[in-house]
Amino acid sequence: SVILDAAASPLVPTASLSAPSELGVCDDLDLNAQGSAGGGIYPLSFHWGVTSADQAATAAAAAIRAALPAQGLPVDRVALPVSLFAEGKPFTFTLYVSNRAGGVSAVASHTVRRKGYPLLVTGFQGAATSKTVYRADTVRLVGAVSLPLLDCVSGLSLAGTR
Repeated sequence: SVILDAAASPLVPTASLSAPSELGVCDDLDLNAQGSAGGGIYPLSFHWGVTSADQAATAAAAAIRAALPAQGLPVDRVALPVSLFAEGKPFTFTLYVSNRAGGVSAVASHTVRRKGYPLLVTGFQGAATSKTVYRADTVRLVGAVSLPLLDCVSGLSLAGTR
């Protein structure tokens, strides 16, 4: 049998957190930490948190905190309904990850604010493909903007607005 000593310094994982900065009235929040790394062959443990610097949003922050996964689970993606968020209040989400070797990442954070109106849907036209572009190449990007679906809001109409 072979006895292995623990690593002199454990592999330090990296926490990666992405999400939109603004939510429209019909937009649920998708917190994505799938870019986090450093677990080796084992899944990372995710430690989610949320705070709000606005005292008027304390109850909403507590409700959001209760909806987050339990600490230390291998949950790298979280969906939260927009109804949890107080309109116009900032909520800062925090995330750190740990691995089985005892490594702990730095804290990643992201602030989200819910708007009181629907947000436009934006994107690029065409297929989602990857292409290598060189300095001498001409690149043409065509954007697309559309109104969101307003099924979640009763009585809201954009008729007559410009």
